[in-house]
Amino acid sequence: MSTPARRRLMRDFRRLQNDPPSGVTGAPMDNNILAWQMPRQKYCSTFSNAWLKSPA
Repeated sequence: MSTPARRRLMRDFRRLQNDPPSGVTGAPMDNNILAWQMPRQKYCSTFSNAWLKSPA
């Protein structure tokens, strides 16, 4: 199922792979684009399908 949130996260992941910012790493966890881990920052984040519509 492709939602705007999933498409956005896939686009962001491609950008991270192609042109990573200095000192920042991150990737989806185990084939789940909504769950990300950032090993250098020792951080994990999970997004919902509605995160683009919800205020931060």
